Amino acid sequence: MNEQSFRDRIMDEFKHIVLSELHKENVRVYLFGSWARQEERQSSDIGILSLAVTEL
Repeated sequence: MNEQSFRDRIMDEFKHIVLSELHKENVRVYLFGSWARQEERQSSDIGILSLAVTEL
């Protein structure tokens, strides 16, 4: 398996989880760190920040 397909699979799963869990909330979700810079390794964690646009 090449690294691009690994990244695509992980990011697709990540998007699915975020959308399914937060679809009713008015939040912004930010990706940061090695995954945002596309410098991740298989052992890298995924840095995320969810910020409420309005009071939850």
